[in-house]
Amino acid sequence: MADNIMVMAKYGNVIYQGPREGLLPHLSLAGYQCPPLYNPADFCMDLVSVGSGFEMEQLENIARIKELINCWKTYEDKSADTRIHKQIGGEAAVSPEHVTESVSVYSALPVILERTLRNTWRQSDLFWTRWIQAPFLAILFFIFFLRLTKGPAGAQDRIGLVAECTSIVAFVGFLNVVTIYPMEKNKFFHDFSTAGGRYSTGTFILAFSLFAVIPELISAIIFTLIMNLATGMQTNARIFFEFTIAIWVQLNFGESIGIAFSSFFDTMGLSVSLVSVFLSVAAQSSGIFSASIVKFLADLAWIFPVKYLPRILLINEMQGLVFDCSSDSILSGECTAASGEQVLALFGFHDEPWRLLLISLAITFAYRVAAWAVLAMRMRYVK
Repeated sequence: MADNIMVMAKYGNVIYQGPREGLLPHLSLAGYQCPPLYNPADFCMDLVSVGSGFEMEQLENIARIKELINCWKTYEDKSADTRIHKQIGGEAAVSPEHVTESVSVYSALPVILERTLRNTWRQSDLFWTRWIQAPFLAILFFIFFLRLTKGPAGAQDRIGLVAECTSIVAFVGFLNVVTIYPMEKNKFFHDFSTAGGRYSTGTFILAFSLFAVIPELISAIIFTLIMNLATGMQTNARIFFEFTIAIWVQLNFGESIGIAFSSFFDTMGLSVSLVSVFLSVAAQSSGIFSASIVKFLADLAWIFPVKYLPRILLINEMQGLVFDCSSDSILSGECTAASGEQVLALFGFHDEPWRLLLISLAITFAYRVAAWAVLAMRMRYVK
């Protein structure tokens, strides 16, 4: 990335010095128009190169270079006269590098999205990692659980499956951030500190969120296809939709936490450690690993979206479910629950899934806003 450039000919003679976008207009005024679809860098190199061809061709190239050098000197002389005239007239001359131009969200957003897509596409391993991490995790879970049964261990298997699906996926969202956010953040810091390239933190967070939402949704859909359908869980259109949104919420939640910590701390190792602790606390206090946890942790967990997601998945799975448990398996403890209603009563899950889903979506949005606030605070110290 370069905002200001200098084009030099042989012996250090300057052909152009200034903003990148002013190079081609300056050369055009000198009589050298860059052809359409031609690489500007190659065009400049051709103009300032003497070459090693015939003597007549070299003389023509030398004459062209001298003309470009004189053209730039003439431009500099005129610019100097203009600055002196303004100073005499009592107007302070302001150099371009001290001019701050604020770019609107409508202008900056498409550019940032395209840049992020191009930068990620050039690094194909990073690009595909964002798409395959969650589906690959679902495949591993499927291998572990395979097809669920309604035998004596059916209740335990389903509780374990829900616990895995609502405790690990947030880490995947964080890992998605680790792959590209530090790189994009550094570019934003550069743009923010450079004259003529400043856009708001809100625009940057919005662009990054929009860039991530499609891979997240597709990953969540594939994850749901494997875990909700292939494993044999109860399903219908509503359950499938709520399962998909629950997975997307976790991915987005983990991503928001990663953005917040990565924005505040420059050291990625420290951010990884802190986020791991934060997400571990959120997962362990969700209420699915234990039906009875310390009260302050149970109350604290309501600020995490992962508190609501096990309830959604477990209620949808257990309602109306009856397990094939004989009297002997119940007495021996092999069958922990004879019906899904007993499991829900044990955990105290009796909410409406759609209400829980709406609350989790609102909290997820709040975490993304909080991540934006952390970045905005961090930008106060960027010069």
